[in-house]
Amino acid sequence: MSGRVTKAQLKELNDVLMQEVRQSNFNAEVLTERMSELELALEDANWMRLMMDGESEFSRDGLRKISELARRMYIKNPISKRGVMVKALYIWAQGISVKYKTPELNKVLQAFWDDDKNRVELTSHQAQMMKQVDLEVDSNIFFVFFPRPTDGRVRVRTLPFEEITEIISDPQDAKTPWYYVRQWTEKGIGKDGRRITRSRKACYPDWKYKPVTRLAKVSGMEVMWDSPVYHIKIGGMSNWKFGVSRIYAAIDWARAYKEFLEDVASLMRAYSRFAWKRITKGGKKAIAAERAKMATTLANSGGTGSETNPPPVTGATAIMNEGTDLQ
Repeated sequence: MSGRVTKAQLKELNDVLMQEVRQSNFNAEVLTERMSELELALEDANWMRLMMDGESEFSRDGLRKISELARRMYIKNPISKRGVMVKALYIWAQGISVKYKTPELNKVLQAFWDDDKNRVELTSHQAQMMKQVDLEVDSNIFFVFFPRPTDGRVRVRTLPFEEITEIISDPQDAKTPWYYVRQWTEKGIGKDGRRITRSRKACYPDWKYKPVTRLAKVSGMEVMWDSPVYHIKIGGMSNWKFGVSRIYAAIDWARAYKEFLEDVASLMRAYSRFAWKRITKGGKKAIAAERAKMATTLANSGGTGSETNPPPVTGATAIMNEGTDLQ
């Protein structure tokens, strides 16, 4: 038997190898599609888990992820940001002023309204605009009040949404909050001038919760009775303890529209360059003559020499004889 391979055998071997390559590519495509489907199912399953952990609403971890995503969309995506800002501008316009009819009460109100620290947090026009943004993006605002016992002066601040880990409600009425559980890292400066940090956890009472007996601690956590909290929430369902970001519902649409605009931009870039086909009758001499007519010296001269064939202006007309076709 001869050791030489014939052309027929090589062709047969090549056909077998090509078939295996095509099959391998097909398997890779199928595997990629299956993996994408599994990843999508896994993502959906995770969101279902986040919902089930909270029984009837998103878990606190789920809300944290939604809030982080909404903040990124507000900062990065112009569509999401525009929607939030239009609403803030419509609501607050050039600002508001408040006044009590009773002179004595109006004096107290104006003192609260004009307090420099309160203006930074709430009462100035800029602060009101920023609070509207916070409300649309996080959909939860926790105002905390600091009254001064000596004269009743009140200053207001807000607790970060990510620091509120739980809302403890009346066992007999889930819509009546009692305490807001806050977990945070307190930063300060020690006596030696070094930066110090410590983890803290405490309960803040709801501003309407005024029990006859004030507990010093709840589940081992200190209760901050001198700092009541007023919670504002939007989004979600009426029986949910936390609100859900307004941006969350528009994220898919904003992303889809962003991709659509990118596709339009790609199409416009493709349209910005044209390739022309010019057909003319005649042999090599005729083709050389037509090429000379279409030639340009702009690229070679760098714009400094004389241009033999300047580009046409917008709306120019190409006039040709019947033997020439320009496409």
